[in-house]
Amino acid sequence: MHSFSSTRFNLRKPKSEKPTNVYFVARVRNKQIKLSTGVIVYPNQWNVKKQEAYISCRLTELDNENNTIVNEKISKLKLYFSEYKQYLCDHPEEIERRAIILLKQYIYKDTMKKKTEKPATFIMKQIIEEKDIVDSSKSQYRSNINKFKRFLYEHSIPDTWESMNLDTFTKYQQFLIEEGKKDKALKALDYCSEVIPSTTVPHDYIMSSSKEMADDYLALGEKEKGEAILNDLANKSVEYITWYLSLDDQRLQGSYEDCLRNFYILDEINKSLARANAAGGVQGEGEQQNKSDMASHYAKKFEDLYEVFNKRVGGGAGRK
Repeated sequence: MHSFSSTRFNLRKPKSEKPTNVYFVARVRNKQIKLSTGVIVYPNQWNVKKQEAYISCRLTELDNENNTIVNEKISKLKLYFSEYKQYLCDHPEEIERRAIILLKQYIYKDTMKKKTEKPATFIMKQIIEEKDIVDSSKSQYRSNINKFKRFLYEHSIPDTWESMNLDTFTKYQQFLIEEGKKDKALKALDYCSEVIPSTTVPHDYIMSSSKEMADDYLALGEKEKGEAILNDLANKSVEYITWYLSLDDQRLQGSYEDCLRNFYILDEINKSLARANAAGGVQGEGEQQNKSDMASHYAKKFEDLYEVFNKRVGGGAGRK
């Protein structure tokens, strides 16, 4: 008899002091499936027992609004999972061959994309074989791809091109750092930046794990590279917020959650920039001035833009 567990929501980094991604977790055909929900929350604002983010007068307005968005997304995914289970009850013949695929289709509804038939690592090896390089280099590449393939399997990440994104590469980099292989982690970071440049796949706080990528660079002592990513992320949020605030009142109401999410992201990036400055130690006057300017620039942007936002939709009045 096939069993399907009740859905759970786990934090990617439950002991972190920074916002972390919330994952949808379920067991289907004795296999644990973990999918990103696209929302983030502070671990100390997450109620593990109730499976929801805290809403409290002790939290900031921004935190409460973000946590409301998190809880609404969780409620929606619970509904989708119930629809999924009902479908399988009505179509038991689908369980053996399509249970996991159907789960992703229900959870991601309109965002599912057609997958490549051949495994991504298989295609990577084909590309290596076609390269005009010496056999010893090909052998090293194949070995690295095999290690990456094992990482994907052990972390239940599909071996598809859809999964070959910054989020997956960042997890792999963090895995290498935890294993003490910092040289390989730095090479993996640089390689990721080379094959998936921000000009092709723009940095994104939630969907592409660019923030984690910046943190990894900082942890490896590559402050300039880490801060460059933070600058891209902060500037992106500022541009989005500025655009939302340029809308008329009715359209701003319709974009309330998206606008608020970017304020939340900008606030977190400001904290990271401040930490990067504090960890910089004694530096040249020019370098320290540039870093201070970046941190103060985005802090001022946040204050000015949030003041305008609060006047227009203060107290949550702008919500639908």
